[in-house]
Amino acid sequence: MVNRALSFGLILIGGQYLYEPSDFLKFNRFEIFITSFIVIVLAVTHLYNMLDKKKEFYFLTIGILFYLFSSTVIFLSGNLMAMLSGKYRYFTWIINSVLVILYHLFILYEWKVSFSKKAIQQKNRD
Repeated sequence: MVNRALSFGLILIGGQYLYEPSDFLKFNRFEIFITSFIVIVLAVTHLYNMLDKKKEFYFLTIGILFYLFSSTVIFLSGNLMAMLSGKYRYFTWIINSVLVILYHLFILYEWKVSFSKKAIQQKNRD
């Protein structure tokens, strides 16, 4: 599934760049949507597969979903935000910065849960 999704995304984005090469140097919302959508679908699939198994990398997956859902909306509105006044122009980028920090906190928590000395000792006992 992963190989098919990545191949599909590569074909779509490559086709767009072959059709319109000037989009390579622009803020490309289609590329943002396709790449984010593929990662979101794969993360949801991973969560679904964990329903009846041990929850490995659960918080990391939740962090990816949280960040990508939020940042995709922000990046898809990127051209709109460029038209706002100077006072509000950077508001979405500040929100994105906060989302990145939250995403890294999810990664940190997952690291603590999965790779702390207690977790490693408990895995060795099992």
